[in-house]
Amino acid sequence: MPKLYAPNELKNIDGFLRAKVGGNYDDPQMAGIARLALTKQIHDSYHFFACNFAYVADKSGKLVLLKPFVGQAILRYTVDSQLRAELPGAVGEVKARQIGWTTENIGRGLHYVLDEGRRGLLLVDDEDVAAEQATRFGTMLNSLPGWMQPMRRIQNMKHYWFDNPNPKDRLDHPGLNAAFQITVPSSFRGVPPGFVCVSEYAHMDAERQVAVQSGIVSAMQMRAPSILIYDTTPNGLDESYYPMVMQAVEDNPKWTKRIENWKGELSAEDVLAGILGEPDAVAKGYPGVIVPAICPWRLHEEYTCRSASQPRGELRPLSKQNRAETESTLGTLPQYGGEEEIEMRDRYGLSTERAFWRRRKIDSYKLPTDELKLLTFRQEFLTTIESAFIDSGTAPFDRGSLDALGRQKRDPAAVGLFISEGKFDHHAMTQWHEVRLYAPPEEGEKYTMGVDTDIAYESPDSDATVAQVVRWRDNKVVCTYEARVPSYLLLQQIYYMYRWYNNCYYAIETAGMGYEMVRRAIDMGMQNCHYWKRYDADYPDISKFPGWQTDAKTRPLMDQTFTELLCQRNRDNGKPQPDIIIPDAKTIKEIRGLSRTPTGAFKAKSGGHEDHYDALCIALCIARDSFSGLHRQKEVQEEKRREEFEARFAAINSIAGDRNRPSLLNL
Repeated sequence: MPKLYAPNELKNIDGFLRAKVGGNYDDPQMAGIARLALTKQIHDSYHFFACNFAYVADKSGKLVLLKPFVGQAILRYTVDSQLRAELPGAVGEVKARQIGWTTENIGRGLHYVLDEGRRGLLLVDDEDVAAEQATRFGTMLNSLPGWMQPMRRIQNMKHYWFDNPNPKDRLDHPGLNAAFQITVPSSFRGVPPGFVCVSEYAHMDAERQVAVQSGIVSAMQMRAPSILIYDTTPNGLDESYYPMVMQAVEDNPKWTKRIENWKGELSAEDVLAGILGEPDAVAKGYPGVIVPAICPWRLHEEYTCRSASQPRGELRPLSKQNRAETESTLGTLPQYGGEEEIEMRDRYGLSTERAFWRRRKIDSYKLPTDELKLLTFRQEFLTTIESAFIDSGTAPFDRGSLDALGRQKRDPAAVGLFISEGKFDHHAMTQWHEVRLYAPPEEGEKYTMGVDTDIAYESPDSDATVAQVVRWRDNKVVCTYEARVPSYLLLQQIYYMYRWYNNCYYAIETAGMGYEMVRRAIDMGMQNCHYWKRYDADYPDISKFPGWQTDAKTRPLMDQTFTELLCQRNRDNGKPQPDIIIPDAKTIKEIRGLSRTPTGAFKAKSGGHEDHYDALCIALCIARDSFSGLHRQKEVQEEKRREEFEARFAAINSIAGDRNRPSLLNL
């Protein structure tokens, strides 16, 4: 691709002017031409403005120019690539902590409003944060050279109005009529802003998120130079920012993978030179599509020990003793993730200096357990996008097992709908239901299917009806059906799945419309059905009620069965080795989002879903049903053993009215 920045943009002011008007730009006759060229370049290029005029306070309090770190360069390149393509800048950040993106966004906002009729908004959710950001904005504004300083009609900690303050000559000498405001989110139904930076969007309550989307975002123009930036750290598997980022990743798959899977070091100069290529949405010319700006911690210049290649490192140069100790113990210490260190070294080219910094950062947390320290680091200092959205310390399963589960994720072999028995159409899916196939049926294999039902007719916010087909031999999810459609369409797809997977043993949850559905399924010929029974009996009698009833007795069984399969360990080395295979990404997402309620049950947090999890648990539980035909080879022998047991049980009862208090007269 052509370079995004022209060569003269990477030069300082002197280099730019020499390239434009020659070496005599101080000559009075050339001064006007030089000033005009310089002003146009400042107007056209935020990068040139930031590197030459935007002063910020570094961590020592010293004023320095906003020459970007690699993370700031990624954000800068992401926005500019959209604006240069005449698209609105729309960015969702997925970032490690303290990489300077908020400062970068304030500089971008200042540059935006240094033009006529511009409106900029910085939305924050806390008054203290608002004061801090106002100080940064004021520092940049007041550090501009005098000839760049705009007239100010209003200036306080939260509101800047760049206009002529004198009403007497305002008509003859108008100002920019531009404004920049730092405030808390609201509907803002007035003049639509052209620049909006939403700080910590993922941590806002739902009402404020709705106000931002309906009042501000909906009013913004879908063309350049509008800029919308979600400047936020993730907040677990929430129902607003997480889906937004996942959609951005889906719309920009190549761009995302290039950054997330970058191996070795990356410099700001490389990023600005276009080494990462162009976001997919920009290449396709999609207006208004969110582009993810991603910066894993391992790319930030400060998160390492100082060296010749990384002079900005936060820690002093690594000593020979510390280097030897780190390298000899790499991948062996559980408090630092064990083999996770080896994986980062082999997959991402993690240096010893960065591994040492990571260990010291984990040690610095004053938290009660080593596991919680590790989990907190993973969330605050992301390695991958997925790791950024982990909710530290709330999952009911150990983190090692969840990590092993996450590595099982695969793309479906096919996505679509069944259109007849044994015939699958890859193009028949709609937004309201789809079948995701991970493995076809095999002759001689046995399968179970669990169905979690819900009435969610074309309602994206409701729980879906989900069917999970599990291969009995190895507990592998081979097919997932997710639907928000009428019951007749549900039954149609469930019937085809039942027939395709060798008339699999199935159970439909009977809550709501479930009992009617299972009766209709039996009438359609789905005879291999699970019937409700008492699981706390030695030989539970089969009832006359088909289906699965989720209640206070079966819910613990569902959670226990899944936990036993997930949290298996290798006997030799004790490493997590789940006895279950789940390639489906949505199912894994739900499992990661579960938490333990006060009653002990596993439930999704407010606004989350557990329909995929429940359907899977039903399929796993009925696989243990001794009367399903899955376990026994000779049903006659099984029936004979049951008759013998019942005969012995009857004999005991014949000599005692109460087997706990036998009658001595009958002995």
